[in-house]
Amino acid sequence: MIKTISNGDYMSDVFAEWPGRVAEVHINVGDVVESDQELLTLESMKMLTPITSQTSGLVEEILVSVDEYVETGQLLVRLSA
Repeated sequence: MIKTISNGDYMSDVFAEWPGRVAEVHINVGDVVESDQELLTLESMKMLTPITSQTSGLVEEILVSVDEYVETGQLLVRLSA
């Protein structure tokens, strides 16, 4: 996760740490999430791995969908603080 400033607001970007398939999306745009809340589930090498938020915030954008394949470093979710 990388924190950036966009339009005066603090943003938290969630990136894929490894390649895989998005198995589940557990959030919607506009949801308020807490630190350590599961956002997505990635499937890689037949293993399901939860992707969690490192901070609390509002879901601004979800940039992936179920069954989409993602690459290492790809932006998955954008949160605002």
